[in-house]
Amino acid sequence: MEKEFVNGFSSWMETHHEVVAEIAMIESLELEEGLVYETREEMGTGGIYELAEALTDEFENLHQGKLWGQNNDTLYFDALALFFTSKNL
Repeated sequence: MEKEFVNGFSSWMETHHEVVAEIAMIESLELEEGLVYETREEMGTGGIYELAEALTDEFENLHQGKLWGQNNDTLYFDALALFFTSKNL
């Protein structure tokens, strides 16, 4: 099955970068709780890859058709922060 990018590949790629950066930051804190920790414990590195893809897909689907634009960068990052918080990363 071919992957669908509801907002285009560029949007997906940018969101994926931000998701991976958030996961990496969380892992650097060596927390022993939350979704990132649980995923690594249960599924290892492959699970983290799958988590990053799933979170990216979910965020993109939640904001399907949304045009963030240069003047809306703050809104994009605010939306990401709220999303990350809601996921208990």
